[in-house]
Amino acid sequence: MSQTRIHIARHAGKLPASVGNARQHWSDRAGILVRLHTATGEIAQGEASPLPDYSLETLDAAAAALQSATADWVDATLALGGAKAVLSAVQSHPIATVPSARFAMETALLDALGQRTLQPIWRLLTDSPTPRMALAQLLDLTDKELLDSSSKAWNSGVRCFKVKVGVEGEWNNELRQIRALRERFGPALHLRIDANRSFAGATLLARLRELATFAPQFVEEPVAVSELFSQPRVPVAIGFDETLAEPSVHAAMSEWVERHPGSIFVLKPMKLGGFLSCLNWARTAQRLGARCVFSHLFDGPVARAAAAHLALAVGDAHLPAGLGTHRALDTWPRLEVEWISAGAISPPQGSGLAIPALSLEES
Repeated sequence: MSQTRIHIARHAGKLPASVGNARQHWSDRAGILVRLHTATGEIAQGEASPLPDYSLETLDAAAAALQSATADWVDATLALGGAKAVLSAVQSHPIATVPSARFAMETALLDALGQRTLQPIWRLLTDSPTPRMALAQLLDLTDKELLDSSSKAWNSGVRCFKVKVGVEGEWNNELRQIRALRERFGPALHLRIDANRSFAGATLLARLRELATFAPQFVEEPVAVSELFSQPRVPVAIGFDETLAEPSVHAAMSEWVERHPGSIFVLKPMKLGGFLSCLNWARTAQRLGARCVFSHLFDGPVARAAAAHLALAVGDAHLPAGLGTHRALDTWPRLEVEWISAGAISPPQGSGLAIPALSLEES
């Protein structure tokens, strides 16, 4: 009988202030921490934090999927000895059908494998990581102290801000706030704008032209993909997020990127299903001539660290990762990660995830 143990602990917390987009808001955040205590002594961890009404699965579904993994299967998977083989084994397990659970188990297994082989996760994926990955910071345009909070982030080294737009009736206010940011920080500011599919088809081009005056890096998910793909030309680079989780989107995406080579794939491991899915999308981006950035679903600290390893391994070195601090991190126990600063990620030399163990009560 295997001496490996799998522990699953639930977490929930109230956000200090709500987070959201043009369509939805969340005032609390919940997740699952999975810990592997292996027979050879590694203590590894992963995180499943599906976002209600945005992720395809519920937290209960993620828990059930994680509970389907057995200690014998974990032992056999780790015995395969390489990241590619481990990720293939997870892909063949029923857990793979639940994106956040798949991400959690992939993370925990790679954490254990890295500890066993004395390598950080990024090194299991590549020999040539980005030497320093800048970070983007999410800002709230409804924040009455927006310029003060953005200046604080700027002074800590952040040079890329992301804002969400499209709240009904707030367009002029949103434009005014974006203009204030551009005027405050000038051309050195890299600006990202996320519309979360809130632009009606009739207003799409007019709104994109207005946003183009602020020189954004890209505008993320302005409308449903069917409406967007019918446009022969747009005035800004487009970022794709939830579109990447839609089935059978590859062919249409290939045609779009061929016409718009500056397109961006915004890879959210918690949404897409973890390491293997993101690695496949990164390869697709390279083949098509698109670019990749990594981001989150207001995840917790373990998922953030896992995404940071992915960003170092296959992210675009010239596009800051969307993994800056956010309010949902405050609901989890504090976790100090020395290789993630306010403004950048540096490749850690510690083994596995290279973060301290997070402690939660078991459910």
